[in-house]
Amino acid sequence: MIKDLTTGSPAKLIFGLSISFIIGNVFQYLYSTVDALVVGRVLGSAALAAVGATGPLTFLIIGFSSGVAGGFGVVIGQYFGAKNEERLKVAVTHVVYLGTALMLILTPLSCILSRPILALMNTPDDIIGMSNSYLVVMFAGMFFSMAYNAIGAIFRALGDSKTPLYILIFTCLLNVVLDIAFVAWWKTGVAGAAYASVIAQAIASLLSLWIMIRKMPIVRPQRRSWKLDLRMIWRLFAIGAPMGFQTSITALGTIPVQIALNRYGSAVIAAMTASGKVTSIFVQVLDSVGVSMAYFCAQNIGAGQFERMKRGVVIASGFEIVISVLTFLLCIPFGVPLTSLFIEDGGLTEEMAEIIRQSILIQTALYPVLGFLLVFRNAIQGAGYSAPTMIGGVLELFARSASVLIGEGIFWIYFAGPLAWIAAAVYYVPMFFIILARIKKKIEKSKRAVKA
Repeated sequence: MIKDLTTGSPAKLIFGLSISFIIGNVFQYLYSTVDALVVGRVLGSAALAAVGATGPLTFLIIGFSSGVAGGFGVVIGQYFGAKNEERLKVAVTHVVYLGTALMLILTPLSCILSRPILALMNTPDDIIGMSNSYLVVMFAGMFFSMAYNAIGAIFRALGDSKTPLYILIFTCLLNVVLDIAFVAWWKTGVAGAAYASVIAQAIASLLSLWIMIRKMPIVRPQRRSWKLDLRMIWRLFAIGAPMGFQTSITALGTIPVQIALNRYGSAVIAAMTASGKVTSIFVQVLDSVGVSMAYFCAQNIGAGQFERMKRGVVIASGFEIVISVLTFLLCIPFGVPLTSLFIEDGGLTEEMAEIIRQSILIQTALYPVLGFLLVFRNAIQGAGYSAPTMIGGVLELFARSASVLIGEGIFWIYFAGPLAWIAAAVYYVPMFFIILARIKKKIEKSKRAVKA
């Protein structure tokens, strides 16, 4: 169902969007986490470490395509907010052009380079083969991930967060069944978990496309919509590419952290992987509020409602603080027991438990900073200014890298993420208000020119 976010209570709309995104992100989390859970329980901690070691590279490549897809959604949301259906249809067709071109470049390149990069990252010899087999399958099926994310972004840009949620729940359950089938029954090893994910995402993308074409005539292209429009290509690229690069720059910052972690061996990698899977579920909740701001701001900027946009940012920031406090209180007593789900019986040593405990404590204590970062970054992107987020990504890159290159010991690996959040949040908060003032100035100048 299409929803107009330019009218009604901002708090109610943001809360409703956030709830849909929270449910969706939790299932998205389960989607990716089932791989680690099944692999860890069935194949052991070395296989779990192999999947964990692929994290920075999957974040780098697949995260880039997801970021670009989110940028496409911002453009479509702005046309919808401005009630410009003709340009909206043109934007949808050009998402197809750009997305296909991107996948034709990224897919073969990432498959070829995956093992050399894993070697450069000092991935331990006992897991590098498994890590590479997992990556190659994931990268080969990246087209379906891109398609699913792009179609989902179109749904959300039009205020419909429920349809992609229902599709995600279905495909997540399918992924669970396929993971068990490939890994536990058919004994296909770590690569089997990747096959399960790719097949489930292929079904999700095809189902999403079918529903969008049938249920949303507003996005159904006309023949003239397919005519190549260089201005539209540029607009989609100018907003989508920086959002993708921002994600990739952030991912690059995780590579030095992974390299530092790889020096400690597969047992420590497994412990940090399990720790990350537990804390990630709460990050999904924080991220859901942030993502809702991208679509809320996109529509309201399109409608010229600046004060409403500012109110939305304040409300969302309040939500993030409450979520962060509750997360900290839940993770301290239950964090370590939850991580045992990812490690085979008897495999969780006292050393691993202590690593998990310290990592969870440091990260969750600084979740309020992460919450502000997510709200303001998404608000800037929703306003159509995705280029400044690349600077935020660079700040995160330097902060993460500095943490492990300058600091010594595993504490600095724990602290790398929170240090990156602090560096980026200090930049994003004032930048949002600078951008808002810039947009207002442009609008006022345009109005004066019309009157003259």
